[in-house]
Amino acid sequence: MRQPAAQRQLRRAAHARHRARLRHQPRSQRSSIGAATAATDRLSAAAQLQAAARTIEEVAALDARATRDGRRLATLTLDTVIRFATPADRLAFTEEITDAIARLAAR
Repeated sequence: MRQPAAQRQLRRAAHARHRARLRHQPRSQRSSIGAATAATDRLSAAAQLQAAARTIEEVAALDARATRDGRRLATLTLDTVIRFATPADRLAFTEEITDAIARLAAR
């Protein structure tokens, strides 16, 4: 399914901005972009955008390697919308899902 033209343009613009930021950052710091922000405020829009930028960079690198090796890259994407009645409900959900992901990742 093709993305609408407006979404493709936004995605390309985001990639271009991300690549521009990376060019001005020492290579040793590139893998930790946004780590300080994410550690202090993982609920902020900035932390989410930084995580998305890292995901784009990492998946692009893995996809390029798989393509070079003549293989397909297996991925899993989860996309949902969740609304909360109160900030307390959001906090409880955040803590619960963080714990669940940490348990799964530890396996």
